[in-house]
Amino acid sequence: MQDGFRFDSIADPSLKFVISYKTPCWGEGDTDRMVPLLSAFILFQAPDIKSTIDTFVNAVIRYDVATLERLTDPQYVEVSPLGQVDEREKFLSFYRVPADKRGPGPSKVELSDWIIRPIGKSGSVAIFRETFEIGGRKISFRVTTVLQMKGSDWLVVWNHATAVRG
Repeated sequence: MQDGFRFDSIADPSLKFVISYKTPCWGEGDTDRMVPLLSAFILFQAPDIKSTIDTFVNAVIRYDVATLERLTDPQYVEVSPLGQVDEREKFLSFYRVPADKRGPGPSKVELSDWIIRPIGKSGSVAIFRETFEIGGRKISFRVTTVLQMKGSDWLVVWNHATAVRG
Protein backbone atom coordinates (compact mmCIF):
# COMPACT_ATOMS: atom_id res chain seq x y z
CA MET A 1 0.00 0.00 0.00
CA GLN A 2 1.35 3.45 -0.90
CA ASP A 3 -0.22 6.81 -0.04
CA GLY A 4 -3.43 5.06 1.01
CA PHE A 5 -3.74 3.20 -2.31
CA ARG A 6 -3.24 -0.45 -3.17
CA PHE A 7 -2.21 -1.37 -6.72
CA ASP A 8 -3.59 -4.62 -8.14
CA SER A 9 -3.79 -6.52 -11.40
CA ILE A 10 -6.02 -9.35 -12.48
CA ALA A 11 -4.58 -11.44 -15.31
CA ASP A 12 -6.62 -14.00 -17.19
CA PRO A 13 -4.44 -17.13 -17.73
CA SER A 14 -5.56 -17.38 -21.35
CA LEU A 15 -4.32 -13.79 -21.88
CA LYS A 16 -7.78 -12.65 -22.85
CA PHE A 17 -7.49 -9.66 -20.57
CA VAL A 18 -5.55 -7.88 -17.87
CA ILE A 19 -7.21 -5.33 -15.65
CA SER A 20 -4.97 -2.97 -13.70
CA TYR A 21 -6.50 -0.69 -11.13
CA LYS A 22 -5.80 1.51 -8.13
CA THR A 23 -8.01 1.20 -5.04
CA PRO A 24 -8.12 3.58 -2.08
CA CYS A 25 -8.02 1.72 1.25
CA TRP A 26 -9.24 2.75 4.66
CA GLY A 27 -8.17 1.21 7.95
CA GLU A 28 -4.49 0.75 7.10
CA GLY A 29 -3.17 -2.14 9.16
CA ASP A 30 -6.67 -3.45 9.81
CA THR A 31 -7.52 -5.65 6.81
CA ASP A 32 -10.98 -6.46 8.21
CA ARG A 33 -11.95 -2.80 7.92
CA MET A 34 -10.25 -2.19 4.56
CA VAL A 35 -12.81 -0.98 2.01
CA PRO A 36 -11.52 -1.16 -1.58
CA LEU A 37 -13.13 1.08 -4.17
CA LEU A 38 -12.40 0.63 -7.86
CA SER A 39 -11.21 4.08 -8.92
CA ALA A 40 -9.65 3.45 -12.32
CA PHE A 41 -8.97 0.53 -14.61
CA ILE A 42 -7.40 -0.36 -17.90
CA LEU A 43 -8.91 -3.13 -19.98
CA PHE A 44 -6.29 -4.70 -22.16
CA GLN A 45 -7.24 -7.24 -24.83
CA ALA A 46 -4.34 -9.41 -25.97
CA PRO A 47 -6.25 -11.33 -28.68
CA ASP A 48 -6.97 -8.08 -30.56
CA ILE A 49 -3.28 -7.17 -30.40
CA LYS A 50 -2.19 -10.61 -31.61
CA SER A 51 -4.71 -10.40 -34.44
CA THR A 52 -3.45 -6.95 -35.46
CA ILE A 53 0.17 -8.14 -35.46
CA ASP A 54 -0.74 -11.31 -37.37
CA THR A 55 -2.51 -9.19 -40.02
CA PHE A 56 0.50 -6.83 -40.12
CA VAL A 57 2.99 -9.71 -40.62
CA ASN A 58 0.85 -11.30 -43.33
CA ALA A 59 0.54 -7.93 -45.11
CA VAL A 60 4.35 -7.65 -45.04
CA ILE A 61 4.90 -11.06 -46.63
CA ARG A 62 2.16 -10.42 -49.24
CA TYR A 63 3.41 -6.87 -50.01
CA ASP A 64 -0.11 -5.63 -49.18
CA VAL A 65 0.51 -1.87 -49.02
CA ALA A 66 -3.16 -0.95 -48.46
CA THR A 67 -3.30 -3.08 -45.29
CA LEU A 68 0.07 -1.77 -44.09
CA GLU A 69 -1.15 1.81 -44.58
CA ARG A 70 -4.31 1.01 -42.59
CA LEU A 71 -2.42 -0.69 -39.73
CA THR A 72 0.45 1.78 -39.29
CA ASP A 73 0.25 5.04 -37.39
CA PRO A 74 1.33 8.17 -39.33
CA GLN A 75 4.28 8.39 -36.88
CA TYR A 76 5.36 4.76 -37.55
CA VAL A 77 9.09 4.01 -37.26
CA GLU A 78 10.86 0.71 -37.84
CA VAL A 79 14.31 -0.55 -36.88
CA SER A 80 15.17 -3.38 -39.26
CA PRO A 81 17.26 -6.46 -38.37
CA LEU A 82 20.12 -4.69 -40.16
CA GLY A 83 19.81 -1.69 -37.86
CA GLN A 84 18.30 0.64 -40.45
CA VAL A 85 15.77 3.17 -39.16
CA ASP A 86 12.85 3.67 -41.56
CA GLU A 87 9.99 6.07 -41.07
CA ARG A 88 6.56 5.17 -42.42
CA GLU A 89 6.92 6.35 -46.03
CA LYS A 90 10.31 4.67 -46.51
CA PHE A 91 8.93 1.48 -44.92
CA LEU A 92 5.86 1.51 -47.20
CA SER A 93 7.98 2.22 -50.31
CA PHE A 94 9.75 -1.11 -49.85
CA TYR A 95 6.40 -2.90 -50.29
CA ARG A 96 5.47 -0.93 -53.43
CA VAL A 97 8.06 -2.91 -55.38
CA PRO A 98 6.66 -4.61 -58.51
CA ALA A 99 6.08 -8.37 -58.13
CA ASP A 100 8.84 -9.26 -60.63
CA LYS A 101 11.43 -7.36 -58.53
CA ARG A 102 10.64 -9.09 -55.20
CA GLY A 103 12.72 -11.84 -53.63
CA PRO A 104 11.34 -15.22 -52.67
CA GLY A 105 8.71 -15.06 -49.97
CA PRO A 106 8.38 -17.39 -47.00
CA SER A 107 6.43 -20.61 -47.35
CA LYS A 108 5.52 -20.56 -43.67
CA VAL A 109 5.41 -17.96 -40.86
CA GLU A 110 5.01 -18.69 -37.15
CA LEU A 111 4.53 -16.16 -34.33
CA SER A 112 5.26 -17.49 -30.84
CA ASP A 113 6.66 -16.76 -27.35
CA TRP A 114 4.32 -13.81 -26.77
CA ILE A 115 4.77 -11.23 -24.03
CA ILE A 116 2.16 -8.45 -24.13
CA ARG A 117 1.95 -5.55 -21.70
CA PRO A 118 -0.27 -2.46 -21.54
CA ILE A 119 1.30 1.00 -21.71
CA GLY A 120 -0.85 3.69 -20.14
CA LYS A 121 -4.50 3.89 -21.12
CA SER A 122 -4.26 3.32 -24.86
CA GLY A 123 -0.95 1.66 -25.63
CA SER A 124 0.63 -1.78 -25.64
CA VAL A 125 3.97 -3.41 -26.25
CA ALA A 126 4.22 -6.91 -27.71
CA ILE A 127 7.40 -8.97 -27.78
CA PHE A 128 7.33 -12.19 -29.76
CA ARG A 129 9.34 -14.58 -31.90
CA GLU A 130 8.74 -14.46 -35.65
CA THR A 131 9.97 -17.50 -37.61
CA PHE A 132 9.97 -17.60 -41.41
CA GLU A 133 10.58 -20.68 -43.49
CA ILE A 134 12.16 -19.80 -46.83
CA GLY A 135 13.37 -22.53 -49.17
CA GLY A 136 13.41 -25.09 -46.36
CA ARG A 137 15.51 -22.82 -44.11
CA LYS A 138 14.14 -21.26 -40.92
CA ILE A 139 15.02 -17.69 -39.97
CA SER A 140 13.87 -16.28 -36.63
CA PHE A 141 13.60 -12.76 -35.25
CA ARG A 142 12.74 -11.41 -31.83
CA VAL A 143 10.32 -8.58 -32.52
CA THR A 144 9.18 -5.72 -30.31
CA THR A 145 6.06 -3.94 -31.52
CA VAL A 146 4.48 -0.89 -29.90
CA LEU A 147 0.79 -0.31 -30.64
CA GLN A 148 -1.64 2.46 -29.81
CA MET A 149 -5.42 2.28 -29.73
CA LYS A 150 -6.91 4.82 -32.13
CA GLY A 151 -10.70 4.79 -32.05
CA SER A 152 -11.50 1.08 -31.90
CA ASP A 153 -8.40 -0.15 -33.75
CA TRP A 154 -4.85 -0.96 -32.71
CA LEU A 155 -2.24 0.79 -34.89
CA VAL A 156 1.42 -0.20 -35.09
CA VAL A 157 3.54 2.77 -34.02
CA TRP A 158 6.98 1.20 -33.74
CA ASN A 159 8.55 -2.10 -34.78
CA HIS A 160 12.03 -3.46 -34.06
CA ALA A 161 13.30 -6.84 -35.25
CA THR A 162 16.54 -8.51 -34.15
CA ALA A 163 17.81 -11.71 -35.78
CA VAL A 164 17.94 -14.71 -33.45
CA ARG A 165 21.12 -16.72 -33.86
CA GLY A 166 21.08 -20.49 -33.90
